[in-house]
Amino acid sequence: MRKGKVKWFSQRIGAGFINTADGKDVFFNVNVISDSNWKIIRECQRVSLDVLKSQNGITLSAANVKPLKPTLNALKIAAPLVLAIFLWITVCGEAQGGTLYEYTDKNGAVVITDRPPPGVKATPKTSYPPITEEQKSALEREKAEQLQQNPKGDEAKKEKQKKIRAVRAELKKAIRDEQHYRSNMNQSANYSQRHHWRLLVDEQEKVIAEKRKKLKDLESKP
Repeated sequence: MRKGKVKWFSQRIGAGFINTADGKDVFFNVNVISDSNWKIIRECQRVSLDVLKSQNGITLSAANVKPLKPTLNALKIAAPLVLAIFLWITVCGEAQGGTLYEYTDKNGAVVITDRPPPGVKATPKTSYPPITEEQKSALEREKAEQLQQNPKGDEAKKEKQKKIRAVRAELKKAIRDEQHYRSNMNQSANYSQRHHWRLLVDEQEKVIAEKRKKLKDLESKP
């Protein structure tokens, strides 16, 4: 038995990938889950599994997948979150990602969801048809596209936050400098000194206005 984490899962077809401890991505679907009580599949869920090789010896598939029980430390950390989820379910209804249901819409299409609309006749979906090679290839392409897009989005977001922090620091420094110049102006003993500090205050007020505008533009960008 090996250990790993659910790296990616599609509820649409009931299949996904598990990343093993040695860094390999292993394909699995819900039909290979040996624990019938495991109803909710989430990314980063720790599992144990057997790894099987296909006939070509390259493609890896999982078998006998079981969720691992959390450790005591993990339970201590997760306890507040579990309580919050329980209260949310009690007040707002069934949580996203629960038992999946299947129903046929008015157009004749089969829909699988964890939140069927009120009034429709939906049945719990406990098993999925075997995954074809075409579906598996499409799933791998979908996973690759998502994994390629997310890092780019994360990098852009990190770069934006880095620029915002830098401009905020510059704005704080500009405000401190303006306050310092104004204090010196008020304490000046003659006109020439006051005039000197007055020019610096005026210049610094322009800098502050520019920094505030730059910060507002950065924060408004998507």
